[in-house]
Amino acid sequence: MVFAGKTQKEALQLLKYCRHNLLHRPFLLKNKFQKITMSIGIASFPHDAQTVEDLVAKADNAMYYSKRHGRNRITMWSVISHLKARNYFILF
Repeated sequence: MVFAGKTQKEALQLLKYCRHNLLHRPFLLKNKFQKITMSIGIASFPHDAQTVEDLVAKADNAMYYSKRHGRNRITMWSVISHLKARNYFILF
């Protein structure tokens, strides 16, 4: 998704709202209620990237970080290095 004209914080709030609603409003599929979770990566222009390609790549990397660390998460590209460092020091 692209949130033109929104700050990273505003996009984060909108996505938290979407994630909450999807999780708490199951849908009916083949006579069974299903829940949906979201793994989201956020990158912003021009703070995180200068080109469209780099922006998409960083958002994609942040999304996969969310998936690897528990799913149904939102990760901002700008905090991944901090999160990796914290996890490194916790392990040692």
